[in-house]
Amino acid sequence: MKSYPKKTILYAVVFFTLIFVIFYITSPIYSLERDRNGQVFQAANSEISQKKEQAHRLIKQKGLEGVDVSETTSLLEQLRIAMKNGDKEECLRLLDKSIIVLEKGELAGRKQAEPADIKQRDEIAVELPVASEKVDVTELVPNLTSGKDAEKLTSAFKFYQLNVKNGKASLSVGSVPLLITEIASKQEDRTDCKDSPFGIHDVDEFDERLVDVGACWIRHAGNTSLVWDSAEHEKGKFDWSRTDSALIETNRNNLYMVVNIKSFNHWDQGRKRGGGNKLVKDIDAYQTFLQKAVKRYPFVKAWQIGNEPNYQRSWADTPENYLTLMKVSYQAIKRANPDALVVIGGVSDPNALSEGFWPEIFKQIGRGKEKERYFDVFDAHWFLHQDKYKEDIAQLTPYIQNIRKKLNEAGYKDTPIWITEMASYSGSPVIMSRARTREKNRPQISEIQHAGELVKLYVHALSLGVSKIFWVRLIEWNGYNIKNGYFDNTGLINNPLNDGESHKKLAYYSYKKLAETLKGVNPKTIEVLNLGKQLHAYKLSKNGHPVYFIWAN
Repeated sequence: MKSYPKKTILYAVVFFTLIFVIFYITSPIYSLERDRNGQVFQAANSEISQKKEQAHRLIKQKGLEGVDVSETTSLLEQLRIAMKNGDKEECLRLLDKSIIVLEKGELAGRKQAEPADIKQRDEIAVELPVASEKVDVTELVPNLTSGKDAEKLTSAFKFYQLNVKNGKASLSVGSVPLLITEIASKQEDRTDCKDSPFGIHDVDEFDERLVDVGACWIRHAGNTSLVWDSAEHEKGKFDWSRTDSALIETNRNNLYMVVNIKSFNHWDQGRKRGGGNKLVKDIDAYQTFLQKAVKRYPFVKAWQIGNEPNYQRSWADTPENYLTLMKVSYQAIKRANPDALVVIGGVSDPNALSEGFWPEIFKQIGRGKEKERYFDVFDAHWFLHQDKYKEDIAQLTPYIQNIRKKLNEAGYKDTPIWITEMASYSGSPVIMSRARTREKNRPQISEIQHAGELVKLYVHALSLGVSKIFWVRLIEWNGYNIKNGYFDNTGLINNPLNDGESHKKLAYYSYKKLAETLKGVNPKTIEVLNLGKQLHAYKLSKNGHPVYFIWAN
């Protein structure tokens, strides 16, 4: 039997293996056998894409015919969740059902022609006292089912005028927040963006939509935070490449920023072995690093020391040592830029305010009163969860009031309160257990509800005396801690990595409308009106003239 050299045999094996792989990939079998961890199966993905296009064409067609297609909203929201979860069978089932409903015309009748004629469920008649002869009324949630539809409209918000009789505007108020503007109050806005309460939390890189949506402040945390270990990885040698591009680009686009500082450095504190940061050992070296950073970025208006230090994973040291870190950071930052603000690390949630860490912080700073300052701004975080909606909403007012009371008692009476992390969600994110595994899904929330909650949370928080609010975030995260988790659903723009689509959500347009409306408004002028138990009403002063927000429970 003829023998062949080993190299020849090896080449032959490689050749025939390649032939087999090419045949397999190009065969129909392959389209059914993609790994489920990465994407939905190729064949199913193609079928899903075709049916999605068909459904979108039908929705567009019905919309042009004046038919109300809002009944398909629930199906489309369920589809989005199924795609996030990689459930191809459920995706196809929902698409088939949507197409059948659209093709058979099993929808509500035609839309009402006049916005003023469209009634919200459980509306309440309200007589609002005003000083003008007419008022403009704007619904602050777009009259659409999804932000995808808003791209083609000049204005997605219902708008109409009302005549005022006997000094009162007669309104029908439902759950959608209304903006009421007295005609005489339209004047040129003169407020600098620095005074705006509108911020966005955590951007990986600058996005021009930050300007378009009306954000004036950016919180640089996460990938664009200032990390001592990265900036001075070797003692005495500085590398600012991690923060240069992000911070300089933000400033170039005339946005203000608060930059989060992470005080860990391996050569100062040793390698981390789980847990959070601890007090720096070489305080002189740390202060030198801070002063260099503040002088390098003189345009940064606020610096924040750490994040949610009440969590062990963020701060694995004592409250006393955290205040020491705050004190030495405050001193260094003020030496380099006396006008810069120093922000204390945020309270994670209302319950944390009464637990071990924060009571001790307030106790310690209260002892010093006006003798020593540790910060210029106090930060609180707050998130709305629809599975405990009433509990969360009920907590917000006493949460902020409690912080203000504690600050006053500690000698920080006029200290501004910011919420650098606030959010609610759309869709139906999974609830993550302590073991970081999926347990169940949160209640389904439409884009319409999401947009409405954003407006309500902003206006109500401002009425409580909060100076700035940073929404989490511009673009949804992808796989934050768990697939289809809470923060994968809070952003103003849908992330294509989550479900294959990207569009501005309705909350994007509500945020933009609200930012435009409140430009020139001094939040300190907000007055809460008592129009009945089922109503929330607020009166603000814009350039010396009144503006109103109102909605029903």
